[in-house]
Formats: sequence, C-alpha cells, structure tokens
Amino acid sequence: SPSLQHLKVFGSLCYATNVKKCNKFSPRAIPSVHMRYSSSQTGYILYDLHSKVFFVSKHVVFKKEVFPFKHMTSDSSILFPMLKFVETSSQPLHQDTTPTSAINSPTLASVEDPIFNYSEDHSTTDLSPSQVSPSTLPSTSVVELRKTSRTTKPHVWLKYFVVQPQKGACQYPIANYVGYNNLFPTYQASIAAYSAILEPRSFSETSRYPKWIDEMQTEIAALEENNT
Repeated sequence: SPSLQHLKVFGSLCYATNVKKCNKFSPRAIPSVHMRYSSSQTGYILYDLHSKVFFVSKHVVFKKEVFPFKHMTSDSSILFPMLKFVETSSQPLHQDTTPTSAINSPTLASVEDPIFNYSEDHSTTDLSPSQVSPSTLPSTSVVELRKTSRTTKPHVWLKYFVVQPQKGACQYPIANYVGYNNLFPTYQASIAAYSAILEPRSFSETSRYPKWIDEMQTEIAALEENNT
C-alpha cells in the first residue's frame, strides 16, 4: 500500500519553524492552523493564530491530534464576520425645519439694500455696440493639438527586408545646396552615369538585369566551393 505520511490533516495545530529571529527573545515558532496545500508554491497554507493572517511555509511541525477550532462556541469571535447591509434612503439627510416667520425681516432688508442700490446704479448704463472696444470682448484661445514626442522606430521584422526609407526630418537637405554646375563637363557626364545606376530593391527587380544575375551566380558558386 502507498505511504500516506506526507498527507497532513486540515485544521490541525502546527508550528512554522522558519521564523526570522530579530533577537534572542523572538519566538522560535509561529502557532498556526493547517488550512490547505498551496497550488503555486512549495509549502503549506497556514493561518496564524496570533496575527490572524494567512501565510505559506514549508518548514512546519504538525500536531495532528490537536484541533484549535474543535471546541468553538457560538459566543466566540467569528474569523470572517459578515457585514450588515445598511439601506440608504433617497431623501435628504437634513431638512430645513426652520419656520419662515422666525426670520427677522429688518435684517434681510439691510442685507438687500446694497444689492438693490447696485442694480439701480448700473441699470441705466447701456452700452451701444459702437462703444464696445475689442479689449473688453472675451478672447478665445486656440487650443493646439497635442503632438507626441516619441520617436518612431521601424518594426523589428523589417530589418530582414528592403523597404522604402522613411522621410527624414532634415530641414536643410544637402541636395538643395550642393550643385555640379562648376564641374567640368567630363566630370558631370561621369557623375550622371553613376547616378543612373540604381540598386534594385527586390528580387523581381534584380532578375531583370543580367549583371546582377551573373553576380548572384558567382556568389552561389563561391559558396558551393567552400561547402558553406
């Protein structure tokens, strides 16, 4: 029959012995309760009886005959208490129950007098459209679009292919300031001949030129001779 010594009893008392000791008076073990096995770590999931927290430890001494929660009564404290549901009403919490007759009318009159006088002084001043200056009009600020400052990079898989180069951000390209007008005609002809030769960017373009086909065959022959 297979050995069952490695199996431990759930709910039994145990002591985690791998404790960080700060000084000589620190506890040598943590009294806990074996809850279950950990599915992601090598160890047992224990419940600390003092700090009321769960933790994982593999250095554990078990007391299989002792069950701390065996003689719990209904009066004892619950490990996971259920919270009570409190209904909230839609009515306002504070209602104005002060009667209107309790308000002193002379006090209100003294408060409203400055407001009334202010409205009288400013009610007769009407501005015509011609008297309104542009400085008094509210200025509408133009909101600029937010541009990202992140530098864009090509995809990693594009380094194995020949692609069109991206447009550069050079404000003053050298092609706009360097000319060949002061060169001799023979030099101009040779430079024009070199500029007319374009390097192909794909295999379909390369297969159209006999010189490139000869170069490819020469390269393949060299690889075959070297057995590479």
